[in-house]
Amino acid sequence: MKTSDFSRADVRAQGRRFTVPGSRRSRIRIAVAVTAALSTAFAGLPAASAGPDDGKLILTERHIDSPYVVSKDGQFDARTKYNQIVDGDYEATTAAFADSALWIGKGWDDEAKTKPKYQITLPDNGDFAFIGEPGETYVQAPSGATGSNHKPIWYGFGAESGLDVSNVQNGRVALDLIGIDGPGDMEQYNYNPNDVFNLARVVGTTQSSSHSISIKPAEHTHLNTLFTKPGRYELTYRVSSRTNDGKFVTSEPRTQVIQVGGQRPLDTPTESVEDRFKKAPQGDAAAANYRLTIAPKSEPKAGGDDKLSTITFDAGKEGLNGTVTLFVDGYFLTDLAVENGKATWDELLSPKQSNIQAVFTPDTVVAGESTVQGTGEGAAAVVGTAPRWISAPLPYSAGESKETTSAQHADALPKGNNKRDLRTPEPGTQLTSKDVDVRYVSGDGLTDTYYVEAKDPTFQGAFTGGVYSTMKDTEGGYADLPLEGAIVNGKGFVTIDKTYAPREGVLFMNVIPHPGYGLANARGAITEKFIRGNSYEGTVHFGESPGVPESVPDASDDAGQQPPADKPSEVPNPPESSENPGVPGNQTPSQQGRGVCVGKKLLDRGHVDVLAKHNADGFDISLKDDTRLIDKKSVERALSEVALVVGDNTKETRRAAHQGAEFDFLGKQDDGFYHLPQTQRPGVIWPGYNTEAIDFNKIDGDVSLNLQPRDVPEGATWGTFIDGRLGEAPTVLSDSTKNDHSIESSFASHTHIHWGFSKPGVYIFDANYSAKAKDGREMKSESQEFVITVGKDAKETCTAPKPGAGQENKPENGSDEPAPGKPEGEPKPQGPKPGEPEAPKDPETPKDPKPSQPEKPQPPKQPETPKKPEKPEAPKKPGNQSKPGGWSPQNFFSNFNPVHLLAPVLGIVFIARMVALFMELQPQVANFFAQGIPGLPKWGK
Repeated sequence: MKTSDFSRADVRAQGRRFTVPGSRRSRIRIAVAVTAALSTAFAGLPAASAGPDDGKLILTERHIDSPYVVSKDGQFDARTKYNQIVDGDYEATTAAFADSALWIGKGWDDEAKTKPKYQITLPDNGDFAFIGEPGETYVQAPSGATGSNHKPIWYGFGAESGLDVSNVQNGRVALDLIGIDGPGDMEQYNYNPNDVFNLARVVGTTQSSSHSISIKPAEHTHLNTLFTKPGRYELTYRVSSRTNDGKFVTSEPRTQVIQVGGQRPLDTPTESVEDRFKKAPQGDAAAANYRLTIAPKSEPKAGGDDKLSTITFDAGKEGLNGTVTLFVDGYFLTDLAVENGKATWDELLSPKQSNIQAVFTPDTVVAGESTVQGTGEGAAAVVGTAPRWISAPLPYSAGESKETTSAQHADALPKGNNKRDLRTPEPGTQLTSKDVDVRYVSGDGLTDTYYVEAKDPTFQGAFTGGVYSTMKDTEGGYADLPLEGAIVNGKGFVTIDKTYAPREGVLFMNVIPHPGYGLANARGAITEKFIRGNSYEGTVHFGESPGVPESVPDASDDAGQQPPADKPSEVPNPPESSENPGVPGNQTPSQQGRGVCVGKKLLDRGHVDVLAKHNADGFDISLKDDTRLIDKKSVERALSEVALVVGDNTKETRRAAHQGAEFDFLGKQDDGFYHLPQTQRPGVIWPGYNTEAIDFNKIDGDVSLNLQPRDVPEGATWGTFIDGRLGEAPTVLSDSTKNDHSIESSFASHTHIHWGFSKPGVYIFDANYSAKAKDGREMKSESQEFVITVGKDAKETCTAPKPGAGQENKPENGSDEPAPGKPEGEPKPQGPKPGEPEAPKDPETPKDPKPSQPEKPQPPKQPETPKKPEKPEAPKKPGNQSKPGGWSPQNFFSNFNPVHLLAPVLGIVFIARMVALFMELQPQVANFFAQGIPGLPKWGK
């Protein structure tokens, strides 16, 4: 089995601190007695801390989920999920934290390195006041795979689809961040300055950060990850839950290693700084005049270079080689090769003051008065000794210029002292109050805010819920406006665009306590008469944890529940015996896209990807379904087997970032558009595209996902776009107004983007992947039908069976209205002639019943009928149903059919003749039977 691990293949020159065997860095030092005498044991040395992750599986510049919650034999664990190619096939696998490390280096959007993705400069709006001041720049791993690569890294967190939560209350576990050991703080969040949601904090290490994530099976999200200082971090996680019988259970703590900045750790183990330092000669470092200088990078070339600091070590002697190891606040940053007495490195150092230190160990062996450099022929000799050196801590903040020399030194190797335990609730933790206040406050501007505040200011947990259509939906459905967030120190909130909220409904909230409290969720309706723009408040209460928990329908559980019965995940085919399947009564929905979804699986929330893979002739195309709406695991499906359902809760108006003409495919400003955002929103389908399985070494140029429109709503436009970096406008990827229906990918990528549709309706595409191979072949997948329904009415139209025999078809002009003079629902055999007046409309009737159980069709419920005109009882066979109209002589004669009058008359005559004949024959018939039965009198006697 041939395995290609992306992290171990093609280690680039920039990631190498040591050259290949036979080079200077692999020279064998000469051991002599004098060396042993001079290099005595160094007191108080800490554990090995140089290249501590060399030789591990280094995961970087790719799609990663870490932590990734898994379960086995009823036990939960946290691991790292990544992708590899085995025997030419794409495969996802996991690694233990102990065997792997993440590296966040530098990265740009493009090969020209114009747009850095590894930096965040804090905006002026104060959203990041918990981190620092506006204008300060920090290291960041981005939430999206923008540009032409995955640099520096693209990682988030997730849980396997088969996560066994059958014995877990609420069907959710808590992913707890219980410790950090590193030079600074970490915060994970979603942030888009072009979105009114702005900053949504998820988990972190500051005092105001959440230290726990409520997670469910198949959950998967990507976040921005900010570090306040570069260096090596150890983050300790555990998975906690409460069983159905009330027992608090935790997994074994697992420590994730993240190397922030510095050079890429090596694939093979290297000698630790401790061992190197022990072997190096002591000598007189003060006399050696070593220098460590730090200053802003001169002559910036790449984007973001103006934020970097250049760290320079100068040994003051040409021909002197060795290794210098850099530390930030005592934590490992990187190893640098010292060549001809010098080493330099550009790093994004923190605006917060840090103590920078260097440990130099020369590649020399002392022999008398000489130091021999290297081995073999041509080895250089440096007169005098080259002693080891530990620099004194050099306080430094980004933008300063500082220097220290070997005239000053430290007596011990650097050792970090910033290890912190992070508080999460433990069993026995008591709350001073079990009440949680919920408030809806309509803002004066474009936003509304929903506050969830526990009366105990120490409470830690999460909330889900939102605005629902009805109370029934709160028990098994999902919200028209889903809301979710963390509650930290008793407070949680979410701010949204006013247009996201429905005009009316039920405001319902579900507060999830951390499993450590041993409490049942606090849940309930804040108001059943929600009206957007009014203000509401209410209180929900925690209960004692039950032995067997009640069913808790989290509004944001996109993957954890089946949809309610009236919202089927799969639309069955209509019964073959149905003579005339279709709408009940006189209802006539739009014919555009009607019946297309019959037999398809409907996916209205959760994570899906349009997946590309190699096959013998080109590509395969499929849909990777992580929603768990149909199956309780991730499944690959044919695109033609599914339909993506976009609800009315996705409609919004064009924002400031969408005002340019390039975004006119979104429609007019006042009309609004239907928006599937780049980052996941609860209760909304989250489609992306995935080319991770494609070997781009075989591709000449890009791989294109082509979405050729086959049938779309009249006048509709649509397109896709992706966010820019902080403060930059989004980039349009496809635009139907320019006949651009392809999304290009230039590297193996799993990417989520924005989708925008100007009008509701059923969008039907022919989808395929295509590319050109380097040998000149055209590579292409088969085209498959890809259906997206936009808006509530579109879903109902798409799932309604197509008109059958004897049922009116859609007019050729595509109008949803009946042709002039033709009453709605009139069967064809009795259709009125052109020019006849249109009959008055009936009172509104309900929409199609959803055929979730075709073998037992249910008659449609009739609405309350007005007094005039009175609605006749619906016939048993809809195909024979006709629409009543107001009476008039003209209507009577225009619809008159002589057969209708003649048939009853002939029937009456026939019946009368049969009765008369029977009366004439009665005596003969009676006497016939009497002759065979003795004792019976003859007829008439």
